[in-house]
Amino acid sequence: MQPVGQSMNTPSKRTKRSGLGISTAVLVSSVALFGFALSRRDASGQPKASVSIEQCANANSTCNAAEPSNWITGNLNQNNSSYPEGTSVPYRAIVSGLAAGETYAVRLEWDSTESTHHALDYLTDFDRTESAADPCAGVTCGSGPATLGVPSDPNVVAGGVTPVGGQALHLWGGAFTGSGSSVNNTGNLCAGVTCMIGANPSAYLLTGDYTGSSKTSIELYFTAASSTVVLAWGGHVAAQTDWGLGKSASALNGSPYHMRVIGFRCSDASNCSVGNQDLSMSATAVDPPVTTTTTTPGTTTTTTPGTTTTTTPGTTTTTPGTTTTTTTPGTTTTTTPGTTTTTTRPATTTTPPTTNPGVIFFPTQIPEITQGSETTRTIPPNEDSDGPDGVEAAGNNEVLPATGSNQTSLTLLGLALVCFAVGGLVIIAIRPEDRQSK
Repeated sequence: MQPVGQSMNTPSKRTKRSGLGISTAVLVSSVALFGFALSRRDASGQPKASVSIEQCANANSTCNAAEPSNWITGNLNQNNSSYPEGTSVPYRAIVSGLAAGETYAVRLEWDSTESTHHALDYLTDFDRTESAADPCAGVTCGSGPATLGVPSDPNVVAGGVTPVGGQALHLWGGAFTGSGSSVNNTGNLCAGVTCMIGANPSAYLLTGDYTGSSKTSIELYFTAASSTVVLAWGGHVAAQTDWGLGKSASALNGSPYHMRVIGFRCSDASNCSVGNQDLSMSATAVDPPVTTTTTTPGTTTTTTPGTTTTTTPGTTTTTPGTTTTTTTPGTTTTTTPGTTTTTTRPATTTTPPTTNPGVIFFPTQIPEITQGSETTRTIPPNEDSDGPDGVEAAGNNEVLPATGSNQTSLTLLGLALVCFAVGGLVIIAIRPEDRQSK
């Protein structure tokens, strides 16, 4: 029985040891959670400000109050989104743990080029494409929105592209700090106790250049009115219609489109930071520009994002990568990128007969022969035949009348040739009209 008894006592010891193991695991987990909770608070024990960034998946529906889960932190791709070139992807940043009246700075950055191919080229309104997008979906927003105009990026303009005008960033739960404002600082907003806000938003910062891979960033400032602020904006998907054939990132593999928050500073805390929160979009979610063609008699209207072209007979419009041939009476136009060739056939006009088809008229006018003038000659000795009367004596002058050929002015007003065969007989008639000048 002893062995059985020993055997019976063994499980009880194991049970105690297992209980000790469970208690240890719970203790370790509790400490970790406590440490995480401490990390979310500043030195004074107040909640530490934080930023989270999300983008809108639009495949089935937009990111609105009915579908707040369409605001995601994951990758946008062909399974959840469709953003043709020239459209704008909505983004939002939820900034929480703020103190009312304090000022904060957020720096946004996006990949402007990837191996010379343009990706997200500039900022726009968050609802430029997804008009029903709601940045406050699933979030309790404060008052607003306040707006801050998006300035034109000089690097984009220098590339020959004109950004869409009238675009702005939107903010709920606070207000954008005015340029030139003076802000008290006890945190890391700036190095001194007073911060002077220069331009809001700041100037664009380009890292790299458009001939390779590059990133563009901009910093903006806001003053919180509540503990949570929502910031919203859009990223414009670069289009070949702007940058040229093959110059967009839609032809690249992988996910060349990136938007991120890379900086966060506070006027009330010295340990404000955000790290690098990055959102990506696959090239599979990006299609070539949408083209809509409407044809009415004599007119064809073709619309792509930001462009409307109306074509009438004799006019050909070509978009990058296409070859278009338009034929109008007498003209054929073939257009390929960078080349337009127009071929015109000689015009031919045929007039149906207006008279008997057996008569052919040849209207002809012969120049009029002007009347000859009188001439004078000296009579030679051998022609002195009239004798003493001296009328035609040798050495005298003789007036000669105008020659008969110069006395006639002939104008041929019409020449009619009539060919008419009757029983093998051909009759040719000529109708001249003469005018004599005497």
